[in-house]
Amino acid sequence: SGDWDETDTWSCNCVPDENADNVTIDTGDDVSITANQSVGNLIVDGTLSFTGSDTLSVFGNLTFNGTLTEGNGTIAAVKSTSTQNFDNASASRIDFNNLYINNSNGLFLTSGGWAIGNNLQVSAGSFDVTAADSIVLLSTSTKTSQILESVNASISGEFIIQRYISTRDANYANISSPILNATVADLDDDLYLSGVNGDDGNIMNGSEIFRSVFTFNNGNSKHKFLDDLTDALPRTDGIEVYLLTDGLTYFSDETVDFRGTPFNGGSWVTTSELWNFVGNPYHSFVNFEDIRVDADILEEYYIFNSSTGTYDHFNSLPLPAIAPEQSFWIFKNMGTGSSNGLRFDEDKKGDSNSPTFLREKRNQNFTLKLSNNQNDFSHEMKLNFDAMANAEMDYFDRPLLPSPIKEAPAIFSK
Repeated sequence: SGDWDETDTWSCNCVPDENADNVTIDTGDDVSITANQSVGNLIVDGTLSFTGSDTLSVFGNLTFNGTLTEGNGTIAAVKSTSTQNFDNASASRIDFNNLYINNSNGLFLTSGGWAIGNNLQVSAGSFDVTAADSIVLLSTSTKTSQILESVNASISGEFIIQRYISTRDANYANISSPILNATVADLDDDLYLSGVNGDDGNIMNGSEIFRSVFTFNNGNSKHKFLDDLTDALPRTDGIEVYLLTDGLTYFSDETVDFRGTPFNGGSWVTTSELWNFVGNPYHSFVNFEDIRVDADILEEYYIFNSSTGTYDHFNSLPLPAIAPEQSFWIFKNMGTGSSNGLRFDEDKKGDSNSPTFLREKRNQNFTLKLSNNQNDFSHEMKLNFDAMANAEMDYFDRPLLPSPIKEAPAIFSK
């Protein structure tokens, strides 16, 4: 036991480096990483601990029969001549803080359960978790993991990608899927859903089924409900899902699990004139200014406000970054047709472990607010003054973006 960089910690009376191929931390021993270190092959029968934000660069294979205290540290797979295997033969899950892969031949998780609490990045090579029992990208009320800019299509195997959603009044939320081939079933096992042929059955409003999950048809500007667990959640489509726990009034915090291969690479988004509902396909933040390609798409976006039942307008630069698993609304000028208007690329990812979603925003425009005495929903119409405006619908105007809530009022101009 002792610090890695002290010679009397080791039986060889030396400090292991990248050329040390048979390093073992014995059962009952706890070796602490207190500075950046390197090793060849490493077997952990005892405990490997990070006390700070240092990096252990592994040039060979890594086997856990014991435990890892991850702290704020990084384990980096950096062998350049052949593949690397990380094996968990212990009875417990091994949690990384950061896992970094820079091996052109790839890193394989070959057994056991794993998790990553902070950052995953594949800067060279590939990362294959097919043979692992499980791997979880964690999300809590204080921090959400992220996949930083990585080599395109470098990640394979099934992940469990968590997304924490905080307590709030029951209402719709704008979310998106971070995995390939997601379906409504990815939501149904964690959320109470109505109208999707799921385990929770249906909430009835008279003879009408209450619908929990909607997408949006950009062509006719209408919401479309999803009514089966097998319905797809395409990776760049926005999803509106009603969050509730008890009745229709309250949502208690929950962590949603998406199970599948994370989307990793580039993707065009075809946009139509007027409203488009877009989902962030990454398990990371993105900046809207970086993914906007078509100048006919205005440099602004809208997010559903769960308090008012309508949409808040974000147009003050720099715009807040779009959160992981967040969807958002954009407007494309009238008369401009369809185009490849947005481009998601790995180098457009941000770097933040914030657990929050965008939910509301206060503007400084002159605003007319319509409320009612039947429910808590309201609607705001924002008015700006410009000498170049005219009496017809023009560049400065936005048509109504309809709420999925029928009871929500609306005030708008024609």
